[in-house]
Order: sequence, then C-alpha cells, then structure tokens
Amino acid sequence: MESLALFDRFGDIALLLGLSATRVAVAFLLVPLFTNELIPALVRNAMFMSIALLSLMLQTEVYKRIAPIARVRDIGTPGQILGCVVAIEKSSDEQARAVMLAAMAAHPWMKIVVVVDADVDPHDPEEVMWALHTRCRPDSGVHVVPGVPSFPRADIKPVHSGKLALDATVPMAMREVLQRRRFPGLESIDLADYVVPRTR
Repeated sequence: MESLALFDRFGDIALLLGLSATRVAVAFLLVPLFTNELIPALVRNAMFMSIALLSLMLQTEVYKRIAPIARVRDIGTPGQILGCVVAIEKSSDEQARAVMLAAMAAHPWMKIVVVVDADVDPHDPEEVMWALHTRCRPDSGVHVVPGVPSFPRADIKPVHSGKLALDATVPMAMREVLQRRRFPGLESIDLADYVVPRTR
C-alpha cells in the first residue's frame, strides 16, 4: 500500500516528464536527506523546474516556426506545457490564423494555442483571459483540428486528441475602438498621498 501511495505521489511528475512513476519515485528515494516534510517542497520545486525547462524548449520550437510569418513579441506557456500563448505585432487579420496553424504544427504537444496582440502579456493568465473575453470572435476566431494526437502517452491518448487555436487579436478595422484604455498619470499616483493613517 505504501508503494502505491508513493507512486501516486510522483505520478504528476512522471506525467510531465513522460517517465514511469517507478523511475521517478526511485530517483527521489535516492536522495538521502529526504523526510516527509521535505517531500512536498522538493516535489513542487521539481515540477516547477521541469515545466520551466520544457516550456523553454517548446517556446523555442514555436518561435522558429512563426518568426518567418510574424513579428513575435513574446511566447508564454502560463501554467502548463500542452499549449502556448503567442503575442505578435499583427499586420493583417490573416496573419493571426497563419501564426495559429504554425504554432500548432511546431510541436506535437501544442494542443491549445492562443494568439494575442503585443499589448498583452502572454505569461499572465489574467491578461490572456481579458484578451479572449474582449477580442476573440467565437464564430470566426476559433480553429479546431480534429483527430490529431498531441500528448504521446498511450493510457491518456483519447483525451489528447485534436488541437484548438484561438485568435484573441484585435481585428485590424477595429484597432482604435478596441485599444486598451490608458489613464494618464496612473503610474505616478501614490495612495499614501490620499489615505490618512488611523489614529486611536
């Protein structure tokens, strides 16, 4: 029972790295200073480092594919590695679709791709969701590629079938209307100038 619990504990890392839970568990058990208190911290750090390194590799592959098509501001993989968010300086409405297709083709793991404008931080999930809510047209800005495998593990293959791309860029004809609101002087406001400390 203890060994099964151990394998469950390392199952998420094994999934990320594409290794068996046994190999990951054995690797961790070889660390002589392991205690029950250290396990959660080490697992979190290992998962973070694994995602960071894999993200860098995936971002590089995506960049190589889309750089000839569009001017790339940044590429993010906020929270996961089975997809990416690409920020571009768009010059035409057709360009966003070309970037979506190229990014999905850049690596088999690119299951979900979102394309945003250069004023959106692709590493910030909140900004990405803002772009989707305010700029994406579900009737024309969604591209689905059915039946294409994305993650190679056999036991979860049915879940990772098909790819999805979302265009969350501003239509060229509406750039003035949909540009982000900016409030002059907002950066220079100091709340301390307006809030009086409480006195007893």
